[in-house]
Amino acid sequence: MIKFARQLRVVDGFNGMPDRLLGSEISSFAYPYGAWDGRCVNTVREVGYCPICTTHTSWALRGGTAPPQLCHLTVFNTDTTSSLARKPYFGSNDVSWHAVSRYALQRVTSRMKGRTT
Repeated sequence: MIKFARQLRVVDGFNGMPDRLLGSEISSFAYPYGAWDGRCVNTVREVGYCPICTTHTSWALRGGTAPPQLCHLTVFNTDTTSSLARKPYFGSNDVSWHAVSRYALQRVTSRMKGRTT
């Protein structure tokens, strides 16, 4: 575990380097390997990065989890136009027809339960 002061020095020391290399301001931060805890969130916010995201697939702020998460969907070289179109709709990398049909069945089942009560 890195202490807060060291963590702050590491993140703050990195802050500005991409700006100089790319010639453009970088304001967002992604936790390496998706690993984070409350101290990481505080450190990154204190340095001034926003939005903050992880590498985990999800929609923004789903379930009220910290850190704030941006929608992260992976594009694979095997994706088709159809699968790319389904990913944002379902907010998932698994948009196989099996997964989509399972989702549709769950929706129909939940609606039918609501009508019979």
